[in-house]
Amino acid sequence: MTEGYLAEFALDGQLDERSPENLIHRAPGPWRSRTFEGLTIHVSPSTAFRQIGRTVIIGQIFGDLAVLQRADLHPDLLVAHCWGNYLALHMSESGHPTWLLRAPLGHLPVYTAAVAGRLWISSHVPELAAARAVRPQIDWSFVATHLAFLHLKTAQTGLVGIEELLGGQWLDLAVEPARRTMAWSPGMFVRTDIEIADFADASRSLADSIDEAVRCLADEGKVLLELSGGLDSSIIAAALARCEAEAQAITLSTGSAESDERIYAQAAADAASIALTLRKVGISNLVGPARSREARPGLPVILGAADEMLAKEGTAQAITAFFSGAGGDCVFATPNAAGAATDVAIRSGWAARSTWRTIEALARYHNASVWSVAGRARRRLARGANDPADWPRTRGYLADTVPLPDAPLHPWLIETSGMLPGKRDHVHAILASLAHVDGYPRHAIAPTRFPLLSQPVVETALRIPSWLWVEGGQDRAVARAAFTDRLSDLIRDRRSKGALDGYALAAIEQQAEELLSFLLDGHLARQGLLDLARVECALRERARRADPRAHLLLPLIDTESWLRAWLGDP
Repeated sequence: MTEGYLAEFALDGQLDERSPENLIHRAPGPWRSRTFEGLTIHVSPSTAFRQIGRTVIIGQIFGDLAVLQRADLHPDLLVAHCWGNYLALHMSESGHPTWLLRAPLGHLPVYTAAVAGRLWISSHVPELAAARAVRPQIDWSFVATHLAFLHLKTAQTGLVGIEELLGGQWLDLAVEPARRTMAWSPGMFVRTDIEIADFADASRSLADSIDEAVRCLADEGKVLLELSGGLDSSIIAAALARCEAEAQAITLSTGSAESDERIYAQAAADAASIALTLRKVGISNLVGPARSREARPGLPVILGAADEMLAKEGTAQAITAFFSGAGGDCVFATPNAAGAATDVAIRSGWAARSTWRTIEALARYHNASVWSVAGRARRRLARGANDPADWPRTRGYLADTVPLPDAPLHPWLIETSGMLPGKRDHVHAILASLAHVDGYPRHAIAPTRFPLLSQPVVETALRIPSWLWVEGGQDRAVARAAFTDRLSDLIRDRRSKGALDGYALAAIEQQAEELLSFLLDGHLARQGLLDLARVECALRERARRADPRAHLLLPLIDTESWLRAWLGDP
């Protein structure tokens, strides 16, 4: 493990070193340890660990660190002045822990488990389970919810008794029971009084925030950028060039035309003066043993071969961090059919020139008529505010006998009902992207940094009105303008996007026989969760690109693989 920690709190007084339950000292490897009153912390050798004033910081933290010296430091104050991938633990005057905070949008996980007056926290579930000396049990209610509500990650994990502290959430240890509260949420940055309404100002602010995020996150050694040649990863490459980081890039090809982005990746690398390595990956083994045990299904199995290749390259180059442009589509507000038009119509009225300029921009982007876009916007407006629980729900391959669960509420969703519809879509997209940043087996080699999903970048993006992102009929228009002088014309003006649809469908087709046994005789099937006839039909028919039945097999495969990591083969 390259980045990790394990800690134990005594919620009912002093830790009893003689207690048979106190197994915290079995922390793996040569970890560094610190003991406070009622608190013991272990961190891996490569994890930053320091105390400033009464606050202990585990992981990366940037910003105005002087605020940490304040004896009366509150989580609200900390998130207003600092950002990063950290866990903050604040102590009372007597040295007893009073609260802990996970960084907003921080990618250092915080899993919690409370048993018999003690609270365990860890970045990794296997270490947490070992410290508790309790064999993990699958929460089958989570499994059904996970399959019904794709891309929605909440505090619930797939293991009984283990929860996750969300980014921007803090745990008040001074009350009984400990209380969770949000110190940061998107609603804080969609207010009109802090809106960046001018396009030029928005592009400058976005460029500054990306440069800051990349500079800070890269200041830790040697980084390897996953460079696809798309706009998002190319922007990261451009920012890396400016901060003089020790960086190299890698692009992966599956051999199919739709995923071959080598010409774009090379153009991006040349513009940033970054060395580029080209590697080809084969089809992932969809039924092989899971490479890691996670709190919930993590890296999609279809990306397993790519993850292995990146881990191999990272080892060979002795890197200290992977860099990824993941989340850029969501943070840069890639438009749906009419959200931006609805927003500007609400703000300025249907007769306003700005409204029709946005409608025309969306029509150009979607290759549709202005009347069809205007009609969608009017219908969207007529629907009114969404229910906070209105997250897309699918039965997928769940058996008809399985009741479809209610959506698990996320704190962000509660506040989106009062937002403009397009901005609500923006927040939902960012939330969905956060479901896909954990559980990478290559993190055993080095952590992954996601600059476009960092607090400075997301806060800036949220302050930009939805209609500016489609200026001129372009998607991600503000981001394109922000880096217009640092990208090659080939990248800046690119409208196509690499895809893995063919790669995924080929993997399913080639391994259909193995998948039949894997799914029909697996844990999901034995729990009675699957419509076995529909699963078998989907696997025996030739997969077609536009057929959602084939694509819905992928989360099913991921979940079965995750179950086998914990339970073994059925």
